Amino acid sequence: MPSTAAVTLLGFGHNNCGSLCVRGGHRHWARVLEVFPERYAEAERQEQELRAELGDVAILRDRTGGCHAFTPSTSKC
Repeated sequence: MPSTAAVTLLGFGHNNCGSLCVRGGHRHWARVLEVFPERYAEAERQEQELRAELGDVAILRDRTGGCHAFTPSTSKC
C-alpha cells in the first residue's frame, strides 16, 4: 500500500483504504485509474464479482437529473 505522503503528492486528499476507498467519488476513481491502473483493475474485478453475486450494485452512482442510477467501474466515468 502506498504511503500517505506518496498518495498526497499524487493528488489524493487522504490515504484511507490505500487509495481504494469505496466512498470515493467519480473524480477520486478517475484519479485511481490514472495513477494506479493495476489497482483500479483489481477493484473493478472485485466489483464485477460483487455484481454477479448481488445484482445491480456499484461503487459509483450517477445522480444527474435527479436519478440515482448505479455506474459500474467498467463504464470508465
